[in-house]
Amino acid sequence: MRNSALQRKQLEIVFSRLRQIENSPPPKGWLHAIRHALEMPLKTMAKKLGYSIQGAKDLEMREANGNVTLNTLREAAEAMDCSMIYFIVPKKPLDATLDSVARMLADKTTKEISNSMALEGQQTTLLEQKEARNILVDKLKNDPKKIWRGLHEI
Repeated sequence: MRNSALQRKQLEIVFSRLRQIENSPPPKGWLHAIRHALEMPLKTMAKKLGYSIQGAKDLEMREANGNVTLNTLREAAEAMDCSMIYFIVPKKPLDATLDSVARMLADKTTKEISNSMALEGQQTTLLEQKEARNILVDKLKNDPKKIWRGLHEI
């Protein structure tokens, strides 16, 4: 198994678990929710961060609106004795993404080749086109860099 295929497989184990976690942060953000659950006054959080009370309140609002840097969020988490964990989780399995893109590229490529051959009087049957497409999909999936290079040419 190629290193990248093994890496995809290992990542997919993590991603499959993460996809089970509902991605719905509290309406006022995690900082606000945790601070309230701890019954920590805004003044205390502000002092721990070296912010004014208004600055800490603004930070909570920026986090809730998605306008906070990761470093700032990490610092705020630390101030509440929390860890900030950051993930980007693919919507579908990585191999499914590669398969989908490889099939799209193979469809386009085999169609172009088939049209070119037809113009030269060398028409291919639908079965031959399908077989060629499947072979191309397999080749592309065995070397994913070709998939992405091919997309740049579309």
